[in-house]
Amino acid sequence: MLRVGRIGLYFQSDDSSITGMWDVDQNAWVVDDEYRSEIRKGLRMALLETNSKGVRDHIDYVKRAMLVLPELEKELKESFEDGLSRKPNWKTLLKIKNWLDL
Repeated sequence: MLRVGRIGLYFQSDDSSITGMWDVDQNAWVVDDEYRSEIRKGLRMALLETNSKGVRDHIDYVKRAMLVLPELEKELKESFEDGLSRKPNWKTLLKIKNWLDL
């Protein structure tokens, strides 16, 4: 999600295939790919500005949590299986599953 001051609130899927924005008049999110590349650039700049490392810190946190809560691993495996049954070649999900050693 990317907020550009008071101008707009935008979103983009992990694989950049879906881009959209909050439509104040409709009071809803709407898909609008007109500014796909600009939104992607804005999201990248925001990550650089905040020194964010993406999801790696979150992955490490989940790995530590699985050591303390063994039942979490089972739930995660089920969630990954569910996601991959819906979209078998979901590259991002497969990448995260691999990072988690599941």
